[in-house]
Amino acid sequence: MKFRSVVRAALVAAVVPVFGVLSCDAHAALPPYQPVGSYALPTGAQGDFNPVAVDVLPDGRLIGVASDGRVLVQDAVNAGSYTLAGSVGPIFDGPFGSFGASFVAVSPGGSRLAIGDNGAANRVHFVDLAALSPMSTTATTFAAAPNFDGAWADDSTLYISGFGSGPGVWRVDSNALGATQVVDIGAGGSGGVAVRAGRVFIGDGFNTSDGGAPTGNVRAFDLAALAAAGAPVDFLTGTLVADALSASPVRFDALGNLLAGGGDFFAGSNDFGYAAVIDADAIAAALLGGGPAPDSAELRLSPAGSFAFYGIAFNDFTEEVLVFADNTAYRYAVPAPGAGAAIAVGGVFVAARRRRRE
Repeated sequence: MKFRSVVRAALVAAVVPVFGVLSCDAHAALPPYQPVGSYALPTGAQGDFNPVAVDVLPDGRLIGVASDGRVLVQDAVNAGSYTLAGSVGPIFDGPFGSFGASFVAVSPGGSRLAIGDNGAANRVHFVDLAALSPMSTTATTFAAAPNFDGAWADDSTLYISGFGSGPGVWRVDSNALGATQVVDIGAGGSGGVAVRAGRVFIGDGFNTSDGGAPTGNVRAFDLAALAAAGAPVDFLTGTLVADALSASPVRFDALGNLLAGGGDFFAGSNDFGYAAVIDADAIAAALLGGGPAPDSAELRLSPAGSFAFYGIAFNDFTEEVLVFADNTAYRYAVPAPGAGAAIAVGGVFVAARRRRRE
């Protein structure tokens, strides 16, 4: 699946970035997320599939891993400069290569970093952030599992999507260093993964089996049910909550709105050129059996133009959505609950923001 990186590079080269461009569905239930600034991402921290392999520390700064194992930390919140925090290796059987780690993920407590090495070794590495030193190389422990994207459920449990004998999702015990496959994606491809409120949300990153429609499908699974299943469950048994881009990555903001990135360049839907924010009320309705969130519940953010390949994340410290493209992080302010005018949705007027922060 490395062809995605080639296509992304060709598309990005053809785009002249235009900061502040905001494209959204005309019927979106969400009020516009306002662009409030941008900054450079760390050079050399690009991931093979994610636009940039970075994550957000509890203090709001970004952390990334370069292809040679350097760990880079943002000098200050929203700064465009980064400092060497340390190096990891030689744990990867050599450098990552020009594309770097498949993902990095900071544990909920902020003490550990998971690093995906989706090369021949198929390892997920764990490093104690307090052990990093710019003067030395830090060894890591690792669990063997294919990896594309990862999300922590708690400070010891990580869920990762990847491609082993086929695409799927694995539960990784970072203490015992064991991995168990819990979902079989079948004919699909590895996409994003996120954990929220006792569920894991999994994206189908590439699927041509149904005219391109399954690419970008996001399905939810109950974590307790997966643990009790005893064998990998079929991806199609999960609750379909949304469909956007290639669902790579999948994240959530503090209000429960689903964030999706990537792009479908090959499966026929021509769904690319933006990052999606999908209304939390529509996700909640889908979880109750109301069907996947419609396009009318989707806000589209295109700060670098309509041909870029976008990543997306949420900075809980600044309460901003970060949209990644062209080695730049574009910052968007999230409207507070109650902000904005009432918006008509399906003929019924509802307050734009009624939600409590979870």
